[in-house]
Amino acid sequence: MYRIKIFLNNLSLYRKIILVITICIICIYSVFFLSIRYLIKDYDRTIYQTNASLLNHVSTSIESSMNAVETISSNILTDTVIQEGLSAFCNSPKDNRTALIRRSLYNALNSYTFYNKYIESVTLLFSNEDYICVGSSSDLAEFDLNHIRNLSKKAQGKVIWSPKEHSGNQMACSRQIRQLKYLSLDDLATLCIVIDMESMISDALHSGGYSPDSSHFILFAGDTRIYPKNPYYDALCIDLIHSVHDKTDKQTENYYEIISLDDEKKFIIEGKIPEQDWNYLYFRDYDTIFSQIQRTKFTTFSISLLCCIAALLVIVAGQEFWQKKTR
Repeated sequence: MYRIKIFLNNLSLYRKIILVITICIICIYSVFFLSIRYLIKDYDRTIYQTNASLLNHVSTSIESSMNAVETISSNILTDTVIQEGLSAFCNSPKDNRTALIRRSLYNALNSYTFYNKYIESVTLLFSNEDYICVGSSSDLAEFDLNHIRNLSKKAQGKVIWSPKEHSGNQMACSRQIRQLKYLSLDDLATLCIVIDMESMISDALHSGGYSPDSSHFILFAGDTRIYPKNPYYDALCIDLIHSVHDKTDKQTENYYEIISLDDEKKFIIEGKIPEQDWNYLYFRDYDTIFSQIQRTKFTTFSISLLCCIAALLVIVAGQEFWQKKTR
């Protein structure tokens, strides 16, 4: 400090003025630099809040579509033709009218396949592993039908949503059909409605303003990925879900992270679909946004630095010009 004090005292007035101006410019530039950093962080928060709000709309849209399918399943359960047909089929499985009963059930179910564009098939599962399927039956083999029967029986008429055995782009909505006549509530069959989950999520993303081609939407039930069919950083997704749940016992809002994956920045939002107790993660390419921010930040700092240097040069040149003029 003593040496600095001597150095400052030995400076001419002209150099002292230049030093004070230089320190002021450096302080202003530092404040400006910190302000820009704060604005960038605030911009990240704004992006998150906007995306989180839109993703809440997406999750609500998915829940609404699933509720529509559940309503259709309720209508099937109380359909008089289906109730009477199932009662006759279960009470007299070897009756010579079995073929006619199956046809009437098939026709009754057929109309329900047109009630919702996401329905791929409607199936009645019987206890003897027999079934009546309307629509595409090719995907049924990828579901554990015995497991679906058992879960539906335990639920006693409540809706059960089941993914494929090895995840996929379809989901099964199932429930037990019980006899309503005389309120006997006998087990008649298990209803299984297979829906196109991929189209449902894609439409929900489009309605929320997202492009499914430039983003990834992942659904987890616990630690099991149920959508999509192909894995996408599953270990990271599970870690993110656990880390969010460790922060709070009851998650009330979405959380976001900005992470580098394979040299690419990803904007990740984690949230819940509470009615099914599913977790979702939304991955969006952040490189485009990040590169624009970096380019803007570099340009702003460069121009500011050049302006500071130019200001100092002007001050020095002006002072020298004034000294020459006063001699």
